[in-house]
Order: sequence, then C-alpha cells, then structure tokens
Amino acid sequence: MAVNPRLVGKPPQAAGPLAGVTADIEAQEYWGMGFLDWDRSTTKAEQSETAFLGLDDIAKDLYP
Repeated sequence: MAVNPRLVGKPPQAAGPLAGVTADIEAQEYWGMGFLDWDRSTTKAEQSETAFLGLDDIAKDLYP
C-alpha cells in the first residue's frame, strides 16, 4: 500500500501515546480482504459473493 511511512509508524514515534507503535498494514490488508471475501492477489470480490449480493451485472464484468 502506498501510504506515507510516518502514518503507520515507520519510524515509530519516540515520545507520546504512540511511542514505539508501528501498524502492520500488510497484515491488515490480508485479513481485511479475507473478511470481505475478496481475492487477496487481484482485490476482486469473489464470484460467489457477488452472486450472493445480487450483483450479477458486476460479476459479468469481473468474471467474463
């Protein structure tokens, strides 16, 4: 993910309430994608999920 490293604590702050804290963005992306039933490599919603939500027109575009 392309975020400013300081936003996730790289390098961690030396003082204050977030001193020494670094967010693991990669792990958050990985588990978030799985929770949403999205493919972790393509970031597309799984075909079964689009069908469950009634998004057949979108499924046709994502999975020709």
